[in-house]
Amino acid sequence: MRSERWLATVLFTDIVGSTERAAELGDRRWRELLETHHTLARREIARHKGRELNMTGDGFLATFDAPERALRCACAIRATVKRIGIEIRGGLHTGEVELVGNNVGGIAVHIAARVLAAAAPGEVRVSSTVRDVATGSGFGFEDRGTQALKGVPGEWHLYSVASEPVSLPVAGFWERARAARLPRLFLAYVAAAAGVLWLTLFLQGRFALPGWMLPGAIVLLLIGLIMLAATAWVQSHPLTAGRAAREEVPGSWQLDLKGMRQSVARGRLPHLTWSRSILGGVVAFSLLFGLTGLYVLIQDRGRTLGPPEAVAGNAAPGIAVLPFSIRGTGLDVWREGMVDVLSTNLDGVGGLRAIDSRTVLARWREQVPGTEAPDLQTSLDVAGRSGARYALIGTALATGPELRFAARIYEVQTGKDLGAGEVVGPPDSVLSIVNRLSIELLRTMLKGNPGDLSRVDLARVTTASLPALKAYLEGEVLFRRSDWNEAINAYQRAIAADSTFALALYRLGQSYGWQESILSELPGEFDERAARFADRLSERDRVIVRASLALDRGTPDAIDSLEQAVRRYPDDVEAWYLLGDLYFHVGPTALVEGGESDRAFARAIELDPSFAPAYIHPLENAFSAKSGERTADLVERFGRISHGSVEDRANHIALALVSADSSARRTAWATLDTLPSRLLASLQNRFRDPTQLEHRESIMRIMRARPEADGVDVFLLHLFLIRQGKVQAALTQLEDRLLSQGRRNEGLYRAASESLPVPVDLLDRTLTIEEAQT
Repeated sequence: MRSERWLATVLFTDIVGSTERAAELGDRRWRELLETHHTLARREIARHKGRELNMTGDGFLATFDAPERALRCACAIRATVKRIGIEIRGGLHTGEVELVGNNVGGIAVHIAARVLAAAAPGEVRVSSTVRDVATGSGFGFEDRGTQALKGVPGEWHLYSVASEPVSLPVAGFWERARAARLPRLFLAYVAAAAGVLWLTLFLQGRFALPGWMLPGAIVLLLIGLIMLAATAWVQSHPLTAGRAAREEVPGSWQLDLKGMRQSVARGRLPHLTWSRSILGGVVAFSLLFGLTGLYVLIQDRGRTLGPPEAVAGNAAPGIAVLPFSIRGTGLDVWREGMVDVLSTNLDGVGGLRAIDSRTVLARWREQVPGTEAPDLQTSLDVAGRSGARYALIGTALATGPELRFAARIYEVQTGKDLGAGEVVGPPDSVLSIVNRLSIELLRTMLKGNPGDLSRVDLARVTTASLPALKAYLEGEVLFRRSDWNEAINAYQRAIAADSTFALALYRLGQSYGWQESILSELPGEFDERAARFADRLSERDRVIVRASLALDRGTPDAIDSLEQAVRRYPDDVEAWYLLGDLYFHVGPTALVEGGESDRAFARAIELDPSFAPAYIHPLENAFSAKSGERTADLVERFGRISHGSVEDRANHIALALVSADSSARRTAWATLDTLPSRLLASLQNRFRDPTQLEHRESIMRIMRARPEADGVDVFLLHLFLIRQGKVQAALTQLEDRLLSQGRRNEGLYRAASESLPVPVDLLDRTLTIEEAQT
């Protein structure tokens, strides 16, 4: 049988210095590099329609139907693998070959192998047969003379490939456009440009960036479109692939920053590649956004890049009353006190919304060190970061027997002076002076319109007693630090001076709620007294006082009104804080999701990070959820505000009790008997998770054994036992002598409402129908 023979061009390739490279790189790295070489070589053989037949050590054997394709493939493999640090040589011969199994044989194959052996590193060497049949293909050859080839008769004339042919461009615009895939690229670019424009509009609206930012983005996108088309046109040019193969220009996705710099230094446009075009777009937009940010920093010292103004859709324009500059003795209380009283005075008048004083003071302390008066721009920055459109900047001056209060109002964004007011009076009529100052400022702002000015009455919204107001302001400082005992003393002095002071009554009830328990009768007593005088408060404060009373009664009916309040007054720390308290205590009754309380407290903390009471229930939730990282963060932040307080000590002891350090846990348990009852009461609230119930019960039993234990401690333990399902122990607890009959009745009702097996005869003897309804 005759074997199949045909005319083919045979190509051999071989890696130069493979043994040395393998020794240099090591087995693993050399194997990885070799696999990359094989992948690249096979890709070029397939691209040039060759037929891979065999691996020859570190090289390939392939055949081609046409010598031109074989030559192009050899040159392409040489250029491609050079980029990964590999140098090859190639040998080609054209002749008849025959099929031997899955391989080829014949004298033509032996000649090609010997031509390869004669090639220098990096050279593609060919026989004269290849050179002759490739005449007219555009390849250039250098004569390497004649030489004998081992095992092959005669002398053979060999040549080296010196240059590759230059292809002519594809004729016609549309042919080039299709080759460059311009329609598809254009659609992709339009989609990306739409995303960039949306982002630009979002940032411009979010941070009130200058109006020229959007036109600048549009211009850059148009330039980018031109660059896209130019890059596609260059990369689709038939000459580009050949020049890239000869490393005359970078590959289509090659960046080559050094080459870019050299082209620019010579005054030439760098060769366009996709990587370079994308980099140009990124740099251009980075410069646009960077210049915009720099412009904002120069124009308004970064105010518009600060925290966003806390506004709701229907919120009125805000005015921030900043701490007054003090000149003279005995006026320090009015430095921050004027923030409270003037904010109360101005809120709701003439369509204004006074920014909550806690928010203003928190922003002030972040930017203004000490008691020195800042410059105007810094003051405007503080007002802007608190969410205000207007800033009130004032001075209190003691001049002999008189007090002088002066203030000016500015527009925050532009710094425009909108007007001023100044009043003088004796020290014993300071509230009347503040009233008059408020009216002067409002008259200036409202351009003489007296429509709402008659509503300005400081005695109506706070108190007419100067001692009461000073004590109240002192109590507010203590309450913010969670110093309940001292805050109670201050609020009691305020109420002693003015028994109708509704805000002091409300805050006193809150302080007792933290000092003793929400189950104590004192919070409800003072909230009821505050509610009786609620008509003296602003609408905002009336909602807060009534919501606090609902919390004392354990009813969720005030949730809706508080939710409306925070939408209307989104900067009100007190409203957010009380809403979180309601969610925490009565939210389950109103089917409020568990995480809502933490979200409300988080908003209060965001507005005023130094308001310690807003951290307490989130801390209890974090301990119960065993959220170690979040718990440690909250403990640390709370400690910075209220270091050494009962709540701060409770946090650190609770951390020790749940610590992974067994020695720390033992030490903490050993000290429990020595801790004050107030500290133990706070500590037991940290353990609400079912796996921590033993901790809580142990702490509560220590409290119950104290001589100073009261009915609240006993009732809390009863409720705790109910939640555990320990019916008999809970009923036994109700027999405690410290419990009133009302508390016993309530305890039985709660046990029955939990569907626990309370003896029917006990219910019949103890509860009446009226008591059950109550």
